[in-house]
Amino acid sequence: MKLDYYSGALLALVLAVILSIAYILLTSVPQSLQTQEPETAPQNQSPESPSSQQYSPPSCDQISSCTLGDGCCPEGCTALVDYDCPASTLGETVSSGGLNLQVTFLEERRCIGFSDNEDYIYYLVFHANIKNTLNRSQFVSYPSFYLLDTMGVKYDPDPVLPHYACRDNYQDLLLETKYIHSDQAISGEIWVEVDKGVEPLDGTLRIVYDPIPADTGEEFIYSFNYPN
Repeated sequence: MKLDYYSGALLALVLAVILSIAYILLTSVPQSLQTQEPETAPQNQSPESPSSQQYSPPSCDQISSCTLGDGCCPEGCTALVDYDCPASTLGETVSSGGLNLQVTFLEERRCIGFSDNEDYIYYLVFHANIKNTLNRSQFVSYPSFYLLDTMGVKYDPDPVLPHYACRDNYQDLLLETKYIHSDQAISGEIWVEVDKGVEPLDGTLRIVYDPIPADTGEEFIYSFNYPN
């Protein structure tokens, strides 16, 4: 079959267009298929270990329980259960419930023990002055004094002392348990036995007087560091 001049030219033009389209398709890559640089994955950051975090203790406003040694005195706590709470100092005269009380520390006294198993007995000796400021009699009790150590352990005063090894006239020196009249004052010593061989008494101690009956006033609490 013979093609005339015009038909051949038209066919050549069509072939040229087809080849151009094919070239463009082969050499062009769609944007969506272009190779992209992989993004650098973020490095895994391990959480900060608890040991490396700076510990911030709670403030006293956040503490509600009476805890020894935290430096706080929450509402409702007293030096009776928390030595961080304010208390009187030894030698200070405190007035409450119609009584004026002053307690001072005299000495640590070492005495020979009662039995062969006790080499020595140790006492902390205090002196108390008590005056009744009411217009009626009030009861003063030697056993109402007691000592609290740094952990809140209670030590009652000892009314029976080995007088042959401590003091000859100890019975005359102890604070009497009796009623005192209006404007009357009495004074005497309080001896509290402590077991230094088992648990040395170091730190903040408290000597307490709890009036009898209790409705005469709150406890008298003296706080002091031992040994000084």
